[in-house]
Amino acid sequence: NNIKIEYMGGRGDRCNGGTITNKVSRDKKGEYFETSSFITTFMFFNENKPSMGLYYIDAIIKDKLLETKNKYTFNLLPYKELENCAICCAGNKITKRYLNGSIETIYELHNKNRGVSPESELSSSGKYQECFNNIVIDKIDDTGHKKFIRLNEKESNDLRKKFYQDCIQPELDEEAEKNNLKKLILSYDDKKLCDAALSTQHKNQWDYTSFYSTFAIHTAQTKQLNCGIDLFLGKFNHSQICDKATTIDYKWTDDKDLSEFVNEAKRLNLDCKKVLTQF
Repeated sequence: NNIKIEYMGGRGDRCNGGTITNKVSRDKKGEYFETSSFITTFMFFNENKPSMGLYYIDAIIKDKLLETKNKYTFNLLPYKELENCAICCAGNKITKRYLNGSIETIYELHNKNRGVSPESELSSSGKYQECFNNIVIDKIDDTGHKKFIRLNEKESNDLRKKFYQDCIQPELDEEAEKNNLKKLILSYDDKKLCDAALSTQHKNQWDYTSFYSTFAIHTAQTKQLNCGIDLFLGKFNHSQICDKATTIDYKWTDDKDLSEFVNEAKRLNLDCKKVLTQF
């Protein structure tokens, strides 16, 4: 019942599971085979799932990552929500496989990217990546260690739970509140809808100061309600003004034929990106 190591080739793709060391050793539990490999943040949350970019290139190009998420039952999306690039190491995964069949997993999460040379700052790419980085760095500081934290399986699960509570749950709560406000506004008759959409101080102006009032504006304009506000040139509401005044990346257009729309948007102090993309 001895462990034999035989070289088979292949080392993973750098931070996407790239092998650091393989060794045979023994402790009080018995003889074991230990593998240490680099991991990305995405891999820390999605163990036992495809992690290499090869699986996602086509999905990224075709903007079908959500379908990929459902296919592999990911908790979070690679790249868009958590970093998964081949040079974006979050730390190491150390796995001990004992002769008796038991497996022990340890994670080392770092405060720097040490999987590639030279050492660099942790990646902040991905919707929730920076929030995760802050949790890890704070925990490293709490332990007094200068470079990393070492977590067993229970401690790893506790950190994952903290991430969901601190980084994702607040957004879910906010989204639920917005959905409730949307349902409320959609239940309004035209008069109440206009009351919600207009400024309390200036009844001849839309109120863009809150989600509630901005969605009321969007709903009113969808229903082609002007709520007593004069249309620009007799027919253009704020969304239409912004649509003509800006380019595809929401910068002011240089088209001279549309300069009057740019001037009007500026006069009204419209945040055209917000006007055009909030809903």
